[in-house]
Amino acid sequence: MNILLETSLSILNLLNSDVTSERISQESKININKIDDLRENKIKLNNLTFRETEKLYNLSVNLKLDNKYLESLKSKGKHSSVKINMPVEKLFVSRYDLGLFSLGKFFDINTVFKLKSNSGDLEPVYNITSALISESKENIYPNFAKNLSFLTGYEGGSPRRLADYIEKYSNISRQDIENIIFSKNLIEYDFESDELIGYDNPFVECNNGVESEFLNLYRYNNKLIFKIKGFKVNENYNLNENTDRILKICNVMQEYYSSNLDLKEIRYIKNFTLEETKKYKFNNVYNNIYDYVNLVFVFNEFEIWIPTKIHEENVFNKKEMREFLETLNLTVIDKNLLEKGIKKLDQIINGVGIEKYIEILRIE
Repeated sequence: MNILLETSLSILNLLNSDVTSERISQESKININKIDDLRENKIKLNNLTFRETEKLYNLSVNLKLDNKYLESLKSKGKHSSVKINMPVEKLFVSRYDLGLFSLGKFFDINTVFKLKSNSGDLEPVYNITSALISESKENIYPNFAKNLSFLTGYEGGSPRRLADYIEKYSNISRQDIENIIFSKNLIEYDFESDELIGYDNPFVECNNGVESEFLNLYRYNNKLIFKIKGFKVNENYNLNENTDRILKICNVMQEYYSSNLDLKEIRYIKNFTLEETKKYKFNNVYNNIYDYVNLVFVFNEFEIWIPTKIHEENVFNKKEMREFLETLNLTVIDKNLLEKGIKKLDQIINGVGIEKYIEILRIE
């Protein structure tokens, strides 16, 4: 809004109104002769002092003659959307998609299970990356921050715009605000306590100086699916790299969502032609990325899907797989058994032996 234009138009609205010069003079404490001269165009507005201009503008606002108010009357009944005041106490902004989810920030995991799909397809779970919320969490405004001067995901100059926004309300020094925003990938600002906190997203890894989340989140059959991202075909791939990833996922699910971490079964997908196994075949847009899911850890409320480079029969008896499972405190006893009572599942689907396509170890 052009303040000078708004002020000038508002004063003109006042002078051209039915309000008497006596009243204007009395309430603004400006000589009545000067008011008359203004009305008769003998004096221009730019000849007024700053104090006189301020008084006349404030009077126009009090009498609902200011230009902003009169323009708002013209738009009545013509709004496609409106801005509303919201009782918010905290602001959350995440640089990455799963930041708020990874720290249990107001994400109700049960909503994932309630939003059932009629298609039966694997569906992405779209997480909110910023929100304004009330302390009671009864009022949550997902992605509201996109309507502010900064964007989620920290695109472009957004970190500084985010700092600008917080600085408007906070007594924290600009330098301290920027230090937190630029060093952390998730921030929480509490309006009431004037406290700014930075967090690290446990799902973020740094490879060759580039940060990214190591997984995507999906929904399938009312369960959360944590899909580990694929890897370059020509890179040295170590299955044990997934140990920390699995533990981080399990820690988040247990700490913030009270999930049962009893492992039900481990699946190794050998073939992707069966209807049951097609969902594990991801078509990555990059041709040099291997993104087929070969290994699946099945829990009650969620699953972890992992691409691997292993293409062998009796995979749970192989050295690489044994060593990987041992990093998770799972020890293969023989071809069919894992410690703690895991055994191969004898299952038939559509008359075809599923073992031709999937090797499954199940916990009794």
